[in-house]
Amino acid sequence: GVEHHWQIDDNVASFGRGWGQGRRKVEAAEAMSALERFVDGYRNIALGGYLLWNWAFGEKYPEALWWNKSAASVHLIKNGLGFRYRPHCFEDTDMALQVLVSEWCTVTLTRYLIRKERMGKMPGGSDYQYRDNGKSRLHAGVARLWPGLVKANQPFRNWRRFQQRPISKEAEHGE
Repeated sequence: GVEHHWQIDDNVASFGRGWGQGRRKVEAAEAMSALERFVDGYRNIALGGYLLWNWAFGEKYPEALWWNKSAASVHLIKNGLGFRYRPHCFEDTDMALQVLVSEWCTVTLTRYLIRKERMGKMPGGSDYQYRDNGKSRLHAGVARLWPGLVKANQPFRNWRRFQQRPISKEAEHGE
């Protein structure tokens, strides 16, 4: 079967590349094939994604990629591992925590970006979750799923606790 599948939020408007004032739009196929090629080089990456357009600012580039953090709204997911999106929480954070607690790796390509509509702005999808202080409920939902790891009503930011490293398919075969 197929090794990975894509999960893309319905409010993703476009893909991009770059940083700060140098950000530019790119075709989805460019960004998606870059992530697929990268992930295919490792045996233990279960979740890959991109940086949000709005976070790509400032005077200096971050690292070209981030290991073991959450990526938002566009995910390349390794099949057959049993990780599932669960309702009534920030699903991207929950998915990343499922992967990381199971000692798999995540990767965020920071040179590729996604631009999306603000949460709750578009009708349909999960917009109902953002009404009436919805973000607080979604944070509380992550805390319910991950007691002792996530505090209620606070975004999870302790990604440094996950130290597993990616294993290259080339290194595994002694190449």
